[in-house]
Amino acid sequence: MLDTHNSEKRYRLVFLATLAVVFVFRLWYMTTLPLSGDESYHWEWSRHLDLGYYDHPGLTAYLIWASTTLFGGSTEFTLRFPALLLMTATSLLAYLLARLIMRQRGSSLQEESRAGCLAGLVVVFVPVYAVFSMYISTDPPLICFWMLSLFVFWKALNGSSWRLWLLAGLCYGLTLQCKFLSFFLGLSLGAFVLFSRDDRKWLLRPQPYLAGLVALLIFSPFLYWNAKNQWATFMFNFVSRQDRSLNLLHVPEFLGSQMLALSPGILIMALVRLWQRLRPAGQERESRGSLYLALASAVPLAYFLYESCRQQVGLHWPAAGWLGILILASTWAARDAHWH
Repeated sequence: MLDTHNSEKRYRLVFLATLAVVFVFRLWYMTTLPLSGDESYHWEWSRHLDLGYYDHPGLTAYLIWASTTLFGGSTEFTLRFPALLLMTATSLLAYLLARLIMRQRGSSLQEESRAGCLAGLVVVFVPVYAVFSMYISTDPPLICFWMLSLFVFWKALNGSSWRLWLLAGLCYGLTLQCKFLSFFLGLSLGAFVLFSRDDRKWLLRPQPYLAGLVALLIFSPFLYWNAKNQWATFMFNFVSRQDRSLNLLHVPEFLGSQMLALSPGILIMALVRLWQRLRPAGQERESRGSLYLALASAVPLAYFLYESCRQQVGLHWPAAGWLGILILASTWAARDAHWH
């Protein structure tokens, strides 16, 4: 028992120490890079605060405004500091969610702590998340609040607290205020409740619907702004930027870009684990946690694969969608791999 607790402390120390060292390095390094065009664009948002903008909701603008106001000026550091905080929080949440899911499936303390350490470090070092820790755009808040929503919804699903469901609605509402890609998180959570035999009971209970109302309330200022501006953001995202032509050449381009975003080894491991979990004869069909994480990725990634048949998909677009399967792959590696 003593060895187990020592091992748990060792994994926690490795994760937290690595996170701290990387945080300090990125705190310095992000000040050495000039602002990109997108970062300057979002900085302009923060100088003209509004309830919404042409291409995205405006939470990023308020985060930049809060940081530049707090530090008393606009510099590379003050603009990017929210991104570093958000991505660091994402790593911590991945650590906590992996541990929670392992604990609820009856894993040992050593496996639980190992899974948390792996999940947290994956988020620290995967290239696309590493870049977003030093780059301010709509993606760092989307990734962080997506992760926070996954964590809080999982706790709400496994409890009976009205407070947790209200918090889950608040978290998802903030996710909606980041970027339209957040709609896929709602679809993923809904798919889980439908496909999980033990969770269909929530369809007949008021808590999820109350959470949905809270999320809608948080999102409503942006809807109000769009209603006053000819639904500009909806028209841009769902009409103007849509390409209906078929071009399968974009599919290998999409897959190649994701290898760059995640690294080839992690991408292959994640896809293998996703296939193992979702195939009809897949293992651990009884595990609610693995289904939850798999669907959190399968829904958005299926959409982006479909989109790659019609148009070029940005390397970073699916970044939030990978979180679930990366945590699932970490729990799998922590339990099934041979550790000495």
